[in-house]
Amino acid sequence: MQGPGMRFAHMGPFQTYHLAAGDGGIAQYLEHLGPSQEARWASLGESPALEAELKQQIVDGVDAMVEGKSIAELGAARDTILMEILGAKSRL
Repeated sequence: MQGPGMRFAHMGPFQTYHLAAGDGGIAQYLEHLGPSQEARWASLGESPALEAELKQQIVDGVDAMVEGKSIAELGAARDTILMEILGAKSRL
């Protein structure tokens, strides 16, 4: 019922994956689930290969985006915003 859509709208997929992977962040996600991510991208047509250089670009981009905040801090901010979104939806 409440899939990743609200998270993606607020944080985008990479930050969502970063939080979902826990303390290892996006680097752990790419290491563990990179092959399945490539398969999902491939199902959309042409897709990039998750080679070391691209993985590092993604990790660097996420690191810049989260500005040094911990997984716990990011999760708390996400939860607050998601509750606000749910509240707005219920009022509509």
